[in-house]
Order: sequence, then structure tokens, then C-alpha cells
Amino acid sequence: MAITISIWALRIAALGIIFLSALPFLPVGAWWVRICDFPRVQLLALLMLVLLITCILRCYSKWQTIDTALFVLIGITGLWQISFILPYTMIWSEEVPGITEIPEGNPSFRIVIANLEIGNEEKTAVVEKLNEFDPDILLTIETDQPWMDELTNLDRELKLHSHVVRDAELMLIAKTVSENQQDSWIVTGDFNDVAWSHTTRLFKRVSGLKDPRIGRRMLNTFHSEYPLLRYPLDHVFVSNGFHLESLDRAKMPGSDHFAVIADLVYIAEKGTEPEPEGNDQKDSKEMIEEGIDDAQEKSVAAPEAGTSE
Repeated sequence: MAITISIWALRIAALGIIFLSALPFLPVGAWWVRICDFPRVQLLALLMLVLLITCILRCYSKWQTIDTALFVLIGITGLWQISFILPYTMIWSEEVPGITEIPEGNPSFRIVIANLEIGNEEKTAVVEKLNEFDPDILLTIETDQPWMDELTNLDRELKLHSHVVRDAELMLIAKTVSENQQDSWIVTGDFNDVAWSHTTRLFKRVSGLKDPRIGRRMLNTFHSEYPLLRYPLDHVFVSNGFHLESLDRAKMPGSDHFAVIADLVYIAEKGTEPEPEGNDQKDSKEMIEEGIDDAQEKSVAAPEAGTSE
């Protein structure tokens, strides 16, 4: 009796995980749908755990047709989740080429992206940490006037300040990049979205920018305090010509995000090669229009396109 109850509980759990995995297919922007795009690794792990426990319990009971059907669903769902995860492993080919010997006349430079968190009280420790990183370009996120005052204590700085990038703004940036393919681009920040989401992948295809994590590692940056609930929310995208010397993350005092540290080398060549597919241009345009309409309804500034440096 206990085994039967346990097996039915596992069946229900498996169907629940499969349902959550399928939710991002829905063409809606509601947060409770989009959030299911985040935990692909966790959902895959839960599916494998359910599969393992079911196999163990079935050693003590008769196999049923419903189990075969469920195993097929679990297999399909698992492979679907793996297809999103695999590019962010060393099994995949690198999208941004690495470099070990830096050519003369092409010095490396360091970009640091740090979500400092407005309520963070460890400001002095954060500034000390940033000085240790010694960035050439520093992007700080979630900063207010007290933070600005504290950041004047940096030994040297080239600061870019950003609010959270949402869909419409991201698509406007992608449009700007695609219209200026001869330029060299670095787009970076906390997108509040995972690397494999529909929006982020659409941004990559429309802009033609490359992700240095592909072929290397996932580089989860949030949440810094919960290892089992971490996602790649802080991004660095570059145009052709950039080579990666190193890519890492670092714990920031008092922040729920890891900082991203990227050492890049630029070797001149054509900037971007957009690769839109199917309805990408239409989807991008619709996201921009929805963002502008939403801004008007909320009486806030409408999203504006970025500019090249």
C-alpha cells in the first residue's frame, strides 16, 4: 500500500514538473509563466530524481503501462531541458574565441558588472573589492546617491549607470546594433532574465552579438546566497572582433548578485552579423510597441535605444 501511494505521488510530481517545463511555451508575458524559464537545471534534476526513485520502487511492484507513458514524457522533457543547458558547457563550441597570447598593439581590458543593491550597507567593503578588481570599465547597477558618493572613493573609474533592462529596451538596443553593424559593440548588464529565455535569444539573433559563456560555463550570478537557486541574470554580449582572455564571477559584500569580470581583447574585424529567424523581426517590433504602450499607461519614460561607444 505504501509503495502504491508513493508511486502515485511520484507520478503526480512528474506531471507537475512536466507542466512547469511546458509553461514557457505559452505566448504570454506574465511573470508566473516567464519565471518557469529560469530553473531549467533544477527542473531537470527533479525529473531525474523522480525517475530514479520510481525505478527503485518498481523493483518491488509490477510495471504498468502508465509508467511507460510517463517515462516517455520524462525523457522528452529532459532532452528539451538539456537542449537549453548544453550550450553553456564545454561540450559546445565557443561562440566568442578565447585568446592566450595577446597580440602587440591589442591590449586586454577588464569590464566589471556589479549589481550593488540599493539597500546594501557594506559600501566601504564593496569599494575595496572593486578597487581589487581594477576595472577599465565599470558598470554599476542598483545605485542611488549614497552609492554615488561612496563610489567617488574608487582609485579610478569609467562608470556606466543602468536601470533594469526590460524587453522593449532590449529589442531597441538589438535594433540599434543591427542598424550599425560596422561598429564594435559590448552590451552588458542585469537583464532580469536568463541567458536561454526567448527574449534573450531573440536579442542575440536580431543584434548578431555573441555570448562568451557559450562553450564555457553558465556563470550563474543570482542568487549569491542560495547555491541551488542560481540563474545567469547578468550578461555580457560582444560583437565580432572581441576575444575572451578570462570570464569569472566574484562575491560582492552585501549583494545578492555576483559581480561579473570579463577580460577582453579587441582585434579589429566586422562588428556584427545579425541572424534573425522566422518571425524574429515581427516579435522584436511587437515587444518595442508593447513596452512603449506600457510606459504610457504607467506615465513613465518610454524605452529609448542605446548608442554605440
